Amino acid sequence: MKSIQRTFLSLTALVLLTGCVTADADEQATITQIESLGGRVLYIAKDAKEYSVTITKDSFSKEKRFTTADAKLLGSLQNAVEISLQHPDADDAWVASLKGLEGLKKLHLEKTKVTDQALDTIGGLSNLEYLNLYSTGVTDAGLDKLNKLKKLKNLYLWQTKVTEAKAKTFQATMAKAGNKDLAINLGVDK
Repeated sequence: MKSIQRTFLSLTALVLLTGCVTADADEQATITQIESLGGRVLYIAKDAKEYSVTITKDSFSKEKRFTTADAKLLGSLQNAVEISLQHPDADDAWVASLKGLEGLKKLHLEKTKVTDQALDTIGGLSNLEYLNLYSTGVTDAGLDKLNKLKKLKNLYLWQTKVTEAKAKTFQATMAKAGNKDLAINLGVDK
């Protein structure tokens, strides 16, 4: 009887592990595609599932270019905790692919073509702690789309169209909602 129970438990464990391997294999295939396009994926620790993804224009070969269609791959990176779109062609469509990445904590969008439209997607990334919008097209009107980011601690808005008055109002609103740790950087002169 014990051997039947052990066999049953072994088979059950195998079925469960096979399901996990498929999901991990799919994500690994996506990571391989991103790396083949010149993207960089670095795990945060030796045996961790979480990783950081960096997409830069300089690292791509002339034959392969990371495009808006390729950016859709980013949406299946469920274990990504940091994504850096440091590519000047990155725009709102690239960011739209990040919808649903619940584990994402850091998002670098500096020097991209991102506008207020991208903030619709970003506002739904509830675990986001760091957001860099330096030198993007974000304005006062878009800032309120980030009101639900209760864990946001660092927001970089230098060289955007966000005014100092709006940033202060936004920070006060976030503090009233319970996020007293938010630091907004508008640049060295502010």
